[in-house]
Amino acid sequence: MTSRSLCVVFVFIQTAATILRFVSSESSLGIEPQFLREPQNISAFEGSQVSLDCEAKGSPTPTLIWFRNEQRITFPNDFYRVSSTTNGGLDPSSGGGSSGGSGGATEAQETLLIPKVTRSNRDSWGSFFCIANNKHGSKKSHIAKVSLSSKYYFFYSAKFKLKF
Repeated sequence: MTSRSLCVVFVFIQTAATILRFVSSESSLGIEPQFLREPQNISAFEGSQVSLDCEAKGSPTPTLIWFRNEQRITFPNDFYRVSSTTNGGLDPSSGGGSSGGSGGATEAQETLLIPKVTRSNRDSWGSFFCIANNKHGSKKSHIAKVSLSSKYYFFYSAKFKLKF
């Protein structure tokens, strides 16, 4: 091998090493969480079930944390349930808080389930929100108000007119 050939091989290896370092530093930058779906206000009948959705993307995958009236909801508990989806697969555990990790997964989704909204159980209604968190930042969702509707509704329809 001539000295000219060795020089070309050395430059090629040097360039490849530079590209690998650049790609490696790019992937470590990451993306702070952004919401794709946030919990929405809902008015529920006494005794009904309510679900609130929260979905965020980021790199690494954000962890979702639920709050009610500014207090963190810890899981597992006897009242709330949560279902989690990350990286396109269902996480069968009901532990809450999507696990974050790097790699290909960039989205996390959770649904908070309130099994029975009642006036007597104050934990079943109020102001709810989620926080999406990863090592590059933290975002708070809109506040969703869960309220109770009256059990009785009176409807008026032009089809049904009383005749005397």
